[in-house]
Amino acid sequence: MNQDAAWFDSHDREALPTKMGTALLHINNAIGKQVVDVYSNAISSIGCLAVALMLNTPLALVMLCIVPIVLIIGALFNFCIRRVKKRAGNEIADAGGVATEALAGIKTVASLCAQ
Repeated sequence: MNQDAAWFDSHDREALPTKMGTALLHINNAIGKQVVDVYSNAISSIGCLAVALMLNTPLALVMLCIVPIVLIIGALFNFCIRRVKKRAGNEIADAGGVATEALAGIKTVASLCAQ
């Protein structure tokens, strides 16, 4: 950041981490759309299964035998995603602390460089 020391007097140095936190909150709210997508996909799957059972029952039953395998793989994938998401949250918190400290020290460094 190539700002003079006066810039840090007129701007809140804590604003950047706060803005980042707010942006992450908005991203998290956008992910909530996934819940609606899950219900929509579930209803579509039930409808497709009903049509498949009416058109070709033996093939639909074979398809139903594979569903538990797919659910197990999905559960394992979900477990891994949650673990990575938790680790990422911790890393973001650490990065926010480092960013806050760095922004707090910029004014001092800028004033020392001006001398």
